[in-house]
Amino acid sequence: MPTSGNPCCSFSMRAYRYVAPLHTPVIEAHEFVDLRTLCRRSLEGVQRVGGSAGALPPGVQTPPNVSPTFGTWAGSDASVDEIRLGPFVPPPDSFIPIITGPSAEDLTATIKESKSGRVLAQLPPMALTHWVAWRLPQTTEAVEIEIRDAGRGWGQWMAVSTTLLQQRGIRDANPC
Repeated sequence: MPTSGNPCCSFSMRAYRYVAPLHTPVIEAHEFVDLRTLCRRSLEGVQRVGGSAGALPPGVQTPPNVSPTFGTWAGSDASVDEIRLGPFVPPPDSFIPIITGPSAEDLTATIKESKSGRVLAQLPPMALTHWVAWRLPQTTEAVEIEIRDAGRGWGQWMAVSTTLLQQRGIRDANPC
């Protein structure tokens, strides 16, 4: 059975395809990248609405190249919130850091075209209990990222960074 080949993402791509509802664009396993292989694209963050600054449960660390972070955890797992990033045109080969609690039920993350609302990518209902970098779609249209936490149960929280990341040594970009 094929796997992603990346040590941070060794789940099966075949199994991964079956967790999303029919006709939902899903990300492939190669769309997650280990944060340690990336660096900041720029010092400017993406515009954000909602979420609380640094809202992570005790013990959850923010990697140094990922701050600032915004999350839905506001003192308890019962907190619910929505975070919107954008609109912005994602630079080529860029990533956004994301993490969830151990329970992904009632958590969603979707990338949509700003004008049309067309869904370009959606995270499947799976826990991402370590910071990962989610590859943004290649498009010339402005996009918005919607993070929704409607879960009030244990481990139901989500966080994202407004820092765009890139692979090290990419031409025509900040070489970091």
